[in-house]
Amino acid sequence: MASLRTSRASTTITRANCSMRSSCQSQVTTAVGRGSRRRANYCGAQYRFAAHLPVYPVCWPQSAILQGKNRGLNASVYQAMTGSPVHILAGAIDDFDDDPDACPKFIQALPASVRSYVTVTVYPDVGHGFDVPKSEERTFEDPVAHMGHGGMVRFYGDAATADKARAFAVEFFKSNLAAK
Repeated sequence: MASLRTSRASTTITRANCSMRSSCQSQVTTAVGRGSRRRANYCGAQYRFAAHLPVYPVCWPQSAILQGKNRGLNASVYQAMTGSPVHILAGAIDDFDDDPDACPKFIQALPASVRSYVTVTVYPDVGHGFDVPKSEERTFEDPVAHMGHGGMVRFYGDAATADKARAFAVEFFKSNLAAK
């Protein structure tokens, strides 16, 4: 069964039909569901993702992949995905991306066949970690911050935004995980 709560993980992904397989749980959740080959490697060919909900992912590296600026991955990783809905929840003032439009730009750069099922909500006035409780707020240094230039990252919550994101997640999963 897929989780209905949001997570602090950069690329939270909902899993359908493979929650009992530990290798699927631990490995597939690190990607945004990059196609059937990766899914088959971890879950078996009979399983598929039903929906994906990345929560404050770092979008600039994904755009770099699509622009051919990543030595480790090429744009072909985004030529085909799972075919299931993907919705990104992002903060407009994320210290990793330094651009409130980083995730929308990433989506626009996707091939049309993939872009058609990827959407985004950008919450204004919040950054990375918008759903963390006050007790977990912190600032830390990260080499990937500020579009790869490195620097300090503010990781702070916003209760109102967290509530909106959780409510959205529940409805998104209810709608996409319902029996067809």
